[in-house]
Amino acid sequence: MILAEAFGLSFVVAVVATPIMAVLSRRWGLLKAPGGRHIHPQPVPTLGGVPMAIAILGTSALLAIPLGTPLGGFFAGGLVIVAVGLIDDIWGLSWKLKLVGQLVAGAVFAGLGGAVSLLTNPFVAFGAGVQLGWLGIPLTVVWVVAVINIVNLIDGLDGLASGIAVIVAGAMTMVAMIRQEAAVAVIALAVVGAAGAFLIYNFWPAKIFMGDVGSGLLGFALAAVAVIGSVKDTTALTLAAPLIALALPIFDTGFAIVRRVRLGQPIGQADRDHIHHRLLGRGFGQRRAVISLYLITALFGALAVLVVRFPSKLILGTGLLVIVATGLMARRWGLFTMPEAPHQTPSEEAPADRPQELNP
Repeated sequence: MILAEAFGLSFVVAVVATPIMAVLSRRWGLLKAPGGRHIHPQPVPTLGGVPMAIAILGTSALLAIPLGTPLGGFFAGGLVIVAVGLIDDIWGLSWKLKLVGQLVAGAVFAGLGGAVSLLTNPFVAFGAGVQLGWLGIPLTVVWVVAVINIVNLIDGLDGLASGIAVIVAGAMTMVAMIRQEAAVAVIALAVVGAAGAFLIYNFWPAKIFMGDVGSGLLGFALAAVAVIGSVKDTTALTLAAPLIALALPIFDTGFAIVRRVRLGQPIGQADRDHIHHRLLGRGFGQRRAVISLYLITALFGALAVLVVRFPSKLILGTGLLVIVATGLMARRWGLFTMPEAPHQTPSEEAPADRPQELNP
């Protein structure tokens, strides 16, 4: 019953508050202008992450924290991420200051009880693993910062980041239910509800963007649900599941780093050569590109659940085959091609007064 309440409460709050925030964002002039690496044809409100933050943190405070698991670090770290994202969305922050904020959020989360306590061995049954001790704190901080930036980098097409968050959080909900971790399932379902409600307004053509508040909190929440269960007992929520579920954005981020290093660009410099941009360049419309990436993410999400439900070499072997098949598909799409210069993908949207999806 509490799981249904978590999803329902988060969904209702976000679905009601998002259009209100869109109106306020326009009134305050907080809009994302087109141009540069942005492919939308007209200014779009950019504070959509605020309703998601209210829904996720509010639902967690009401339903997850009373369950007894030490979740104060999740709530406190989430507030830090929201504050940093809000400042960036309104006034702008350098990538260095944003990184500092992310490190602080990760440290707060880990220091207040959210640190990884052990790493499980995916080749054996539940319960086996290596105790990390104090090393769990820096590992957790690195993990949190990494996932935050992974989600931020995938937020390049209407509905892409929010939809992927729904799929990954849904997979993590099933993992938490298998491990009987109610508090983790509540938070994951709060993410599903909030991101799913936001997706109604964010799918192409988007009426509102999530901004850094949204991408930061979604990344933080996904990172947190992967490790919160490990503070309870030896039935730790292994990092294997979220790593598999997030395989697509992890690959995109890794390839972006390699690409920028080879081109002599700063690693933090934005470009238009991510997987979603390349799909557009291959003739995919926004809708088709986003749905294609949804399906790949869902495949990895299902694999993550199977690995936890049936932790065996057979499942891991199957997973490797899926990863290889996905890699071959990506190569056929030209996603591995290293550009010799910063890639520029032309906008595919029709004029702002008559939006039209191309190549559905």
